Amino acid sequence: MLAVAVIGVVAVFFLGMGVYALAAPAALVRPFGITLGESASRSEVRAVYGGFGLAIAGIALVVEP
Repeated sequence: MLAVAVIGVVAVFFLGMGVYALAAPAALVRPFGITLGESASRSEVRAVYGGFGLAIAGIALVVEP
C-alpha cells in the first residue's frame, strides 16, 4: 500500500512539473538564475522538462499496481 502511495505522489509531482514547464518555461528555470531570451530556449525547456515530466508521470500511472 505504501508503494502505491509513493508512486502516486511521484506521478503527481512529475505531472505538475511537466505541465508547469509547458505553460511557463521561463518561470521554471528562473530560480536557478537562468533567463530564456530566445524562443528556441523556451522550446528546449518545454521539450525536455515538459515532455520528460509528462512521460514519467504517464509511466508511473501505468505501472502503478
